[in-house]
Parts: sequence; C-alpha cells; structure tokens
Amino acid sequence: MGPDAGARARRRRPALAAPALRGGAARQGGPLRARRGPRRDGRSADDLPGPGGRRLSRRPLARRAAQRRAARDRAGARQARPAERDARPPSRERLHAGAAPLPPRDSDRRGGRAGRYRPVRAARGGGGEAARLRPHGAPRLRSEPRRGGSLAGAQGRALHSLGGTVGKIAVLPPAVQGQIAAGEVIERPASVVKELVENALDAGARHVEVRLAAGGLDLIAVRDDGEGMAAEDALVAFARHATSKLARAEDLPTVATLGFRGEALPSIAAVARVRLVTRRAAAAGGVAVEADAGGTRPAGAAGAPPGTSVEVRELFAETPARRKFLRSAATEVGHVVDVLTRLAVASPAVGFRLEHDGREVLAFPPVADARQRLVQVLGRARAADLVPVEAAAGGYTLTGFLAPPRETLASARLVWTYVAVGGAGTGRWVRDRLLLRAVLDGYASLVMRGRYPIAVLFLAIPPGEVDVNVHPAKLEVRFRSPAAVHQLLVPVLRARLAAALASPPAAFAREAAPAYAAPRVDGAPHAAPAAQAPLWTAAPRGFASLRFIGQIFDGYLLCEGEGRVVLIDQHAAHERVVFERLRAECRAGGIARDRLLVPETIALPAAESAALAEHAAALAAAGLEGEPFGEGTFLLRTVPRLLRGRDVGALVRAVAGELVEEGASAAAERAADAALATIACHGVVRVGQRLGAAEAQALLASMDGVEVSAHCPHGRPVAAELARTQLEALFRR
Repeated sequence: MGPDAGARARRRRPALAAPALRGGAARQGGPLRARRGPRRDGRSADDLPGPGGRRLSRRPLARRAAQRRAARDRAGARQARPAERDARPPSRERLHAGAAPLPPRDSDRRGGRAGRYRPVRAARGGGGEAARLRPHGAPRLRSEPRRGGSLAGAQGRALHSLGGTVGKIAVLPPAVQGQIAAGEVIERPASVVKELVENALDAGARHVEVRLAAGGLDLIAVRDDGEGMAAEDALVAFARHATSKLARAEDLPTVATLGFRGEALPSIAAVARVRLVTRRAAAAGGVAVEADAGGTRPAGAAGAPPGTSVEVRELFAETPARRKFLRSAATEVGHVVDVLTRLAVASPAVGFRLEHDGREVLAFPPVADARQRLVQVLGRARAADLVPVEAAAGGYTLTGFLAPPRETLASARLVWTYVAVGGAGTGRWVRDRLLLRAVLDGYASLVMRGRYPIAVLFLAIPPGEVDVNVHPAKLEVRFRSPAAVHQLLVPVLRARLAAALASPPAAFAREAAPAYAAPRVDGAPHAAPAAQAPLWTAAPRGFASLRFIGQIFDGYLLCEGEGRVVLIDQHAAHERVVFERLRAECRAGGIARDRLLVPETIALPAAESAALAEHAAALAAAGLEGEPFGEGTFLLRTVPRLLRGRDVGALVRAVAGELVEEGASAAAERAADAALATIACHGVVRVGQRLGAAEAQALLASMDGVEVSAHCPHGRPVAAELARTQLEALFRR
C-alpha cells in the first residue's frame, strides 16, 4: 500500500471509535459538538466544506446571518405570537436561509425521548449549542426579564387559560406602541397615586379613597367605585401597552381620557408588589390578580364591592438606590396631597379621601361645581374673592377663576391650568410654559416682579389642536396654534381683572357703555364677563369723595371717608395715572417706530432666526421689523421709539427664545410697558415732595379716571385702608 492509498484509508476511518461517540452507534448520524483546538490536518476551525472540495470561510456567513437577524428584530419579527410559530410546518422552520432543517418539536414527536431544546446549525464557531430556540414563542428579546418579567411570561402561562375570550383591554399593536411609548418611571409614592387615581376617574368613579402607610413606602391602597374590570381584562391590564382607551394611532389626537399608554400598572409592578381586586356591577363576585417584578398571575376569586381596589406594597424594596432618594414620610404625604388636590379641582362631582397611618389627612365630599370645590381647597375667605372668567373663540373655551393681585405667592404652585380635549372628559392638569406665561402676561403691571398670582383656568380645545403625548408623565402638552391660545387668554384676563379692580366711577362709566372691547380670535368675539363685586373697595364712591386730611412723612396722603381711614402712596398713585394715560395714547396712535440708518445685525441660532421670520407680522406690529440675514443672523431695521437708546438686541433675543420655547411671545409688549413705566416713574411726584390740599385733591380725582388704580405699574399697592372697627379695636373700644 502506497502513501496515497494509506492516506485515503485514514480519511475513510472515523475520527473516534463507535463506542466512544455520545449515545452509541445509533447516534453517529446526529449533530456533533464543535471540535476544540486545531484540526489534525491543519485546517482552520472557521472553514466550512464547499462544492468541489473547496473550503469556505465561516465568517462571511456568520456576518450575513447576524445582519438578517438584526433586520428581523427591527421589523418586529421577534414579537411573533406562539400560535403563529406553531402554525409553521416543523420540517420547514429555519433560523436563517443557510441553517439546517430543525427536528420536530417535542409536542409533535410520537415517540422517543422528548428534548427541551431544538439544536440548529451554528452560524458561527460555537458548535451545535451556539444557538437554541425556546420550545414555544419567539426568542427572548434583549432586556426582557428571564423569569416572567413581561407579558410574554404571562401569555405563556397565566393568559393561556383564558382561551379565546375577547376583553375590553387589549395590547396595542407594535406600530402604535412605538408612537406613544414613554418609558414611564415611578419616582415616588405620589407618582403611584396619580396613575391609580387617574385610572379610577377614567373608569367613572364617584368616590376615591387613598390609604398610605409609612409615607407610601409600606402601603398605597386606592379604592374606587368605578365600572370595574372583567377577569380577562384584569390580567391583561398588567401587560405593557395594554389599554382600553386607545386602539389606533389615529385616535391619539382625540383622546379625552387621563391615561392612554397602558404603562402605569406594569411600571408600578416592576418596583413593588401589587394586588388588584376588581368587580363589575353585574358580576356575582370579583377577581384578584397579583403582580410583581417576576410576572403577573391570577389570585382566584375575591369578594369585593363594585369597582376596583389596588394595593401596592413594599415600594422600591428591590431598588434601594431609588428609595434612598425619597424624603421623609411627611414630605411624601405632602406630594400626595398636592396630586389629589389638583385632581379634585378638575372633578368636583367626585369625592376624595386620603388617610395616612390611620389618620384622615384630606376629605373632599362631592360638590356641585368648581367654585364650591375651591372653597374646600383654598378656604372660604380666599375663594370668596375669586373672579370668574369665561370666554369662547375659534372653538376654544376658557373658564376659570382669578384671585386679586394682592394675593400673590413666591412660586407658581397655585397657578393651576387644565386642558380638556373637545370639552369632554376630565380636565388634565398640565405644567405648561405657554399657559403660565399667558397668566403672567394677563397679570402684568398688577403683581410685583418675582411674585405669582393665584389662578385656576380650564381650557377646552378642539380635537387635533393639542398633543398630550409629549411628556413621560403627561404633565406638558404641545398646542398646534400656541399664538391663538396666547391671544385668547391674555386680553381676557387683563380685561376681567381691570373690570374687577376699577374704581366705582370708572365701573359705572363702563356699565353705561357697551361691554369692554372684546379681543377677537378667528373673528369670534369673547363672551362678556359675569357680574362680580369689586375686588378693591378702598373708596366705594371714588377717591374724589374722600376728605383729604393731610400728608404724613412727606409721601403718604391721609384721607377719611365711608367709615374708614385710607393711606395713599402719592408716588405709586401718580405713577399709575401717568402710565395708564401713556399706554392709552400708544394704543390709539399705534406703535411709533424709528428706522435705523444702518440695520443692526443680531447673532441668533438658526431655530430662533427661523421663529422670528415665521412671526414677522407680529413683530412688525410691535415695532420690530427685520428679516433673517445669512446663517444664524437676524437683520433688524426698525425699533420702537419708546426703546430708543436701549439694548434692542437683548429684546430681540428674548422674543426669539420665547417663540422657540412657547410658540408665542409678548416680550416686545412687556418691554414697551416697561419703558412706559420708566417714563412714568421719572415724571411724577416722589416720596419726600410736599403736596398742597389742591394738588392732593387733583391727584385723588385723577385716580378715578384711569382703568386700574389699585397698583402701580411695578405691582406695588397704591393704598391701604383701616376700617373704623379695626381702629377702635386698637384702643380696646
């Protein structure tokens, strides 16, 4: 036998004897584990046999296979249901085009030993065990919990027993999930209470009770008397993006419910132990469902009244890092009180109750309207001074209440703005910069800088004009026409406050004349304000009716009348009179402007420059004419005459910033008013200047001729009063 014959004989012999093969000779035809280490003949372990005895590299095949798997992941192929995979013929299932046919599933075998995994040909040098599929369903997705941490586990176990029952709650299609997914994160106990109470309101509850233990860390229990859920819906409700409030992406612009993403319950279950008991009014009994980070499981039947009860225990017990950042129990309870209060104001017909460690903290019985609910929330004395406001234009409807400018706070915590889509459903409390800016502009020249008023506004918007899906916690919205919203709110608030703050002679003149000049939006006039008692009655019959007694400290006028003593700041009073006259002259004659001999170039980001170009007409009306000039530059050609000599570039940058962030800007108007206030401040009498009786009486008479005389243009009060009863109490009379 020559050397060639010996080599052929060695190639015909098996690498190992038959008894040494795993499983005996009967398994010699089965797949073998990949060899470790170099082969005897020096061939690379990354080579595959090809046609004609050639060797093909394994790496290009593995790279193409990985690319195909990534493409299937992006297309959502890995979310195929188990039923769809089981429907394929077992003999034709393959991991990729180059994979070997898979053996039949264990359930399809009629004999032999049942195996748990189905081996496939390795796409890369990992041997037969390098790739395995689950016995049922798609492969586990990246970041999916290994042990029932998502709906996949529940569908494979708990939901399997539901059979073909179709419930009210359904998992949204992947395309809709991608448009609404926000990755909601539970930050503190107040976040849990907000989500659960909003679900109760969406379910039509009329009474909501919240119980806390240890600030919400040990227990958060929310019980309502809403419509409840069926057994199959209660189980599916813990699936990610399972909701009954949204079915298609086209329904998102018209969604009127507080919740719609289907992320609240699974997010809560991921950081706590949850037990849900629910019952429909027509059902004989209720059902219980338990969920935690390990998955969702039915807990059998349970006796319960109609409605839903949710208990959340051991919040953040498995995430100590997040629990470490929480505040004291009293602080966390305070956040829960704020959440419930804001929700209660928008739902006066619903009763709310909060209990902490067995002690009642908050109780709001159902009432007839929003004003009665504000009496419960703000107190009878403060709510009595609220001014109602109503307006409608262009499909928008505004209702609400305004507090007098003397009631101010250091923060905007009592500026509550609510948005309702189409006027249906519960108003959603939002923390929107545009609405806050509109409220502050409405109170301009009435409150001091750095102070915030008290206002509660409800804005009903036509469907499609607002996007409520722009914030993970749904605390912000985006308006399609922010300028229209700003133009609706600001004039109405100013006119309503001016009517309530006007001195009696001015008010009588306004009653004799037609309703105040109503601003128009899309050609529709606003409604006239409702009757309201004056907010400020320092001089019920007018300042001219007061008897001037004298001047004290060379700056304050001492007057008497109508059973009270009135002290008037002569500088603030005269400043307000001159400011109102100057502003009336500017409005009657338009904004006077000066054309710059050499246009001023202002460097701006591209987005701000584009925003100025988009609102060119509004800027021109304010006396600022110009256009974009090259990349990142705005060319200013005219400036308001009132602002001559000032830093107009800073004003333009402020206007551009507000347009980008809020979609509307009144910075130019605020700057003009500030200039008028400065002119008035430097041209009137000052503290320390003596006034005669005639001059004092002339000042008092001029205060009756202006629209607002309660505050100076900077927001400081003009007068203070002391009733006769208060004066007598000082002397124990």
